[in-house]
Amino acid sequence: MSVLDRVAWRECECPLYLIHATATPDERPRESRLSVRKALKNGSLLVSTFHSNKHEQRARVIKATWGGERSETGGPVHQNLRTQRGWYTSVGSSRRCARNAASASSGEVVLYGSPGTRSPLVDWYLHELNQPFEPRPPRDPSNPHPFGQVPALRDEDGVELFESGAILMYIADKYGGVDTPEQRALVGKWVMWANATLDSLLFIETPEGRVIDTGVRRPTKIMDTLDQLLAGQEYLLGSNFSVADVAVGSYLLYVPQFFPDVSLSKYTNVIRYMLSLAEREAYGKAYGQAAIGVRAKCQMYIDGMPMRKKLFGIF
Repeated sequence: MSVLDRVAWRECECPLYLIHATATPDERPRESRLSVRKALKNGSLLVSTFHSNKHEQRARVIKATWGGERSETGGPVHQNLRTQRGWYTSVGSSRRCARNAASASSGEVVLYGSPGTRSPLVDWYLHELNQPFEPRPPRDPSNPHPFGQVPALRDEDGVELFESGAILMYIADKYGGVDTPEQRALVGKWVMWANATLDSLLFIETPEGRVIDTGVRRPTKIMDTLDQLLAGQEYLLGSNFSVADVAVGSYLLYVPQFFPDVSLSKYTNVIRYMLSLAEREAYGKAYGQAAIGVRAKCQMYIDGMPMRKKLFGIF
């Protein structure tokens, strides 16, 4: 049956109705129309479905007017609604509608991810900023990633993002004070470099995207240059920790975590940098027990101890 939930919307005084239309093949469109008419009669905002499958429905909050009658076999309800403004959310069961609305109204960030993927690097930065967030698993029906992957993020204002670099830059802009073109340029070049260059060096993938090895088993010019850049400075931008260090540092710290037989001992400045990042409280919160092993491995690099064989694979 259609779901009609009345909840508060933080940006207006009138009630918000979440309409879940044609949820099952045998549902009658007429039932959805009755719900729409009921909401319109009360002068409320509506949610009109614009994408659906058997697992989820994504919807847009709209100020709408009813656009006339439709046939019993007509398309989705939104075809007969005239949109005036939008705000994005997800709708589904009555329980999930209420949970999503409560999350948005409380100003909470929702982060979709899991350990063993690249999503904890976003956790790390959120912890650095002391920004509250609600973690949800990759297969949560409300995951906004179009390919069902992680990390993905839904912000308090309904903004939806995927790809770790894009998420980090958005968080830095909104919550981290990186809110001018000059500041974004300063950190953005490193975030982009991490995703475009460092990622492909550290993680060798099959055409299907499965990581099978790392490219730092042998000396590389990229690592040599990075080691020189870090000589005499604590972080990428000098003495100040930034989102650039989260982007670059998180990828570097995946090497001891997933390739324990690889030694980075020759890159003394990079190793010092990695250890200082791994010892940060926010990194420990994000990576949990894995952070302890990463710190120990970085110390082994420094001490020049022999590396063990690879124990397990990568995400």
